[in-house]
Amino acid sequence: TLRFSKRRFTTTIDHLPDYVLLNIFNYLDFLELCVIGLVCRKWYALSRDRTLHRRVDLSHVQLTPKQLKLLLQMRAMPPAVEELRVFGDHHCLWACSVSPRALRRIQSRCPRLRRLRIHNFSFRSSSRDKCVRLADFPDTLEHLSLRGSIVGRSSFFKASRQGQSLSRLQVLDLGRCFFVADAEAKPWPWLPSLTQLYLEGCPFLDSTGYFQDMLRKLSKLTLLDVEGTYIAENALETVASHCSLLEHLYVGCTATKDSSLASMGNFGGMAKLQSICLVQTQVTDVGLLHLARVAPELKVVMLEMDQGISDQGIAEFCSRLPGVAVRIGECIGLVSAVFRHEGCGHYELRYVDSTT
Repeated sequence: TLRFSKRRFTTTIDHLPDYVLLNIFNYLDFLELCVIGLVCRKWYALSRDRTLHRRVDLSHVQLTPKQLKLLLQMRAMPPAVEELRVFGDHHCLWACSVSPRALRRIQSRCPRLRRLRIHNFSFRSSSRDKCVRLADFPDTLEHLSLRGSIVGRSSFFKASRQGQSLSRLQVLDLGRCFFVADAEAKPWPWLPSLTQLYLEGCPFLDSTGYFQDMLRKLSKLTLLDVEGTYIAENALETVASHCSLLEHLYVGCTATKDSSLASMGNFGGMAKLQSICLVQTQVTDVGLLHLARVAPELKVVMLEMDQGISDQGIAEFCSRLPGVAVRIGECIGLVSAVFRHEGCGHYELRYVDSTT
C-alpha cells in the first residue's frame, strides 16, 4: 500500500509572484498605491509599475490649487499616466487660480496624457500672463473637461504663438463654466479633430456671428450640447448648414421653437442625427412633425413631462419614425448668487465612471 504524508503548506502575501501582486494592486486607487509603497522596497517598486498608473482618479477628493501643485511634484506621479481626474474645492473657486505653469508641469510629468478632467478650478487671473488659454493645455490631449470652472472669456481662446495646438483633441467640455467677460471674446480656435463639444450654459453663444464662425470651424462634430444657452432662433439652421455629420444634438432649456426645427430642412436636414434633447423648449406637436421630416434616422427624442406636447402628437411622431424612442428627461438647475446654469447634464450621463 502507498502512504502519503500530509504536509501543511503555508504562505504569505510576501511570497506571491509579482504578477499576482500587480493584479491585486490594480484594484487600489492612486492614494492607496501611495500608501502601500511605504510597506517595503518590493511593494514600493511594484506600486509604481506603469500598468497601475495609466489612470489617476482623484475626483473623490476636493483639491485646492496649492494641493494640485503638490500632487504634480510628487514622485508617485509616474510618466505613464494617460488619464487624470482632479476636482477642485468649491470654497477656493474664486480665491485661487491654476496657472499656465501648472499646466506645463502636467505636460512634463505626464507626457502620455490623453484625457484630462479638471473640474471646479479657476483658470483666470488678474495678471494677464497668468491667465490660462486653451492653447496652454497639453497638446497630447484627446479629451479635455473643465466643467464648473472659471474662465477668462478673452484670454482663454487666445491663439498660440506656435500656431495650431490641440490638434488631437476630440472631446471638449466647457459645460457650466463661469465665463468672466473681461474683454471681447477672441475668435473660436481651430480644433481639426474635435467631434464632441459640450457648451452647456455658456453665455457667449448669444452672438449669431460668433456661433456661426464657431461651427464653421467644427465641421467634424458628431455631438453638440448647447443646453441652457442663449442661442438665436435660427441657430439650428446654422447647425444644419455646417454640421452635416452631427449625430447627437442637445438644445434643452433654450428658446428652440417649431420653426427652429423646420429651418433645419433648408439645408437638406440632418441625415445622420440619432438623438435630440428638447427638454424645456417651446416645441409643440407641429415641431415633432417637422423633426420627423428633417431627421429620418432619429432614434431618441428627450422631452419633459409637462412640455405641452400631446399624447396624440407623440403617437403621430412615432408612426412616422417607427424606430424612434421618446424619453422623459429632466432639467438640472444650478443657481448661485450671480449665475444660473440649466441643462440635463448630458456630459455626466455619458462619461460618469467612464474610461473613454
